[in-house]
Amino acid sequence: MPELEDPATPAKSIARFSIGVNVIVQVVLGVFLFGVVNYLSWRTYKRWDLTIGQSHTLSERTIGFLESMDKRARMIVLFTKGTQLTSNVHDLVDEYKRYAGKKLKVEIIDPAREPNRLEQIKEEYKMQFADRKDGVLIAVDGADDKPRTKFVDEDAFFTLDPSTGRTTAFTGESALTSALLAVGEGRRRVLKLVTGKGGLNLGGQGGTAMDFLVEFARKENAEVQTIDISDPNADFKDTDVLVFVNIKDDLTDEEVRRVRDYWETKRGSMLVLLNPEFPTPNLHALLKEYGVVVRNDRVLEMISGPRPLTGWEVTSVITLNASVTDQLLWGRNVKFRGKTQSLEIDHLNEEELRGRGIVVEELLQSDDRRFWGETDYLQDPPVYDEKTDSRRGPVTGVYVEKGVMQDAKLRVESSRMVVLGNSTMLDPPWDTASYDLGTSAINWMLDRDELVGIAPKQKQWFRLEISNAQSERIFQIIILALPLSVVCFGLFVWSVRRA
Repeated sequence: MPELEDPATPAKSIARFSIGVNVIVQVVLGVFLFGVVNYLSWRTYKRWDLTIGQSHTLSERTIGFLESMDKRARMIVLFTKGTQLTSNVHDLVDEYKRYAGKKLKVEIIDPAREPNRLEQIKEEYKMQFADRKDGVLIAVDGADDKPRTKFVDEDAFFTLDPSTGRTTAFTGESALTSALLAVGEGRRRVLKLVTGKGGLNLGGQGGTAMDFLVEFARKENAEVQTIDISDPNADFKDTDVLVFVNIKDDLTDEEVRRVRDYWETKRGSMLVLLNPEFPTPNLHALLKEYGVVVRNDRVLEMISGPRPLTGWEVTSVITLNASVTDQLLWGRNVKFRGKTQSLEIDHLNEEELRGRGIVVEELLQSDDRRFWGETDYLQDPPVYDEKTDSRRGPVTGVYVEKGVMQDAKLRVESSRMVVLGNSTMLDPPWDTASYDLGTSAINWMLDRDELVGIAPKQKQWFRLEISNAQSERIFQIIILALPLSVVCFGLFVWSVRRA
């Protein structure tokens, strides 16, 4: 008898085919959706920097600079792997690449593991890396198609506490942005320190403002020179910032004329740190021409009761909206050692100053509840008296700008000046606020507005204190509780599947 075909067989085949098609469609849709989600997350995403000091966040200045770069640049990272500094630099370079896009090409090389590639870099850029220091090589194409280069060594990426040897701040953003800007500029900026007026002792012990200028020049692609303005042949050519520190002998009329000519006609910049112990009426008269009045007083701290003055230290606050700095520095305290005299903006001639294109603004002001400017500072002890010309909360620093254009797109280089009523702010040891203010002020005077307000990322040290009871509890959770919970979950899944 012939074998009958099971009528259910075609239906089963169709069902299997339908299931297979359904599975294939689901897999294809799953892969498609997975790809779409990944593409969208790659193109549009949000990042959060949850570190206390915003260690992985670039400043608005750097972001604006990177997005407006008009030249292609190359950044070759030459850091040995395995150190915390290397990790910080790599993270920082990733942020630069993210904002610069195709305008910045990044290559990461481990000099210890890739010596052949290192030799190729040396040959390509005709450079020698002394002492096998790590660092970052910046290269930007010049007008003649020859790359201009700068090597930022590892010392520029951090600052150390000389007493402990610990890293106190990560300065990588300032170093890299400065290098990119400097290579784009094509020449090193020149800071000229005024000598021959009985001021700064270049051979002194314990450090002077010269140390700050040299440190700044090393990190910011600049050089420090000296200039004797009493010499009739003194050359102001290529002077980007003229620095007056602790001038003891007043300027002559001819020297005043030369300095005025430099600042006004050559669109120069000046940093003036006054020492109230030495009267310099001609220099004060020159400053008054630009709206800065130097008061004949001393800034003192309020004292309760008739007790003698024990020190001259003054704390001043960086004022809000100061163009010399940025909001990262606004409101921070700057300490002055030694004697300080107050400054005043010449409000009586404000209209005349504006007619000449001169803007004068406050930079530093002391707390009116703690400090006052005492005109009768020779009395013993000095006591605040409202009947005199003494003033509470006096201004200790101002900045001046001539030739300001309101429209940033039309702006040309302006003449700039920063005046402080104290000569010690740049003397080491530097506190963080003084160092940051000095760096920002000089960059502002160099017309490097992109670098103003790029503050170092402060390193904070934490010690986790764990008691014996807490240590025992952690041991119980890690060694007992976690493994036991995994076992219990496994038993639960097994029992459900068995049922």
